[in-house]
Amino acid sequence: MSTKKDRAHFSLWCMLAAPLIAGNDVRKMSGTSKDILTNKEVIAVDQDEARIEGFLYKTIDSIEVYVKPLSENNWSICFLNRSVETKNINFNWQDEVISDTIFNRSLDAKKVNYQLRNLWKNVNVGNTKDPFKKQIDSHNVVMLKLSEK
Repeated sequence: MSTKKDRAHFSLWCMLAAPLIAGNDVRKMSGTSKDILTNKEVIAVDQDEARIEGFLYKTIDSIEVYVKPLSENNWSICFLNRSVETKNINFNWQDEVISDTIFNRSLDAKKVNYQLRNLWKNVNVGNTKDPFKKQIDSHNVVMLKLSEK
């Protein structure tokens, strides 16, 4: 698979709280594969102490939006571009109230301002007061952690 597909695949494993088992020869893997499989911030989503599985929240023009409640009222959001074309996401946090009815968790950016962190780039990228706008390449992801300020 391409690096983008590998990153997308690993992101979904982590969003779904799947067991993380490398199926490749770790002695011979590329530096890129090693970077993907050892990203501590992405792994932390998979192994979050809340132990809650993420779910598909909605699809917007071939971009699937997965959400995962985390401990300490934090969240992870993964935007997956299923299209063969680059797509733009313009996700307005103020217009969305995301609910996990199984675990009675709710993400309402009108009530709580979250800081956004891009987990693959390991950088903060704003907060939920402003819409999240990003171009996402074909078969790639943007994976965010939302932390209360």
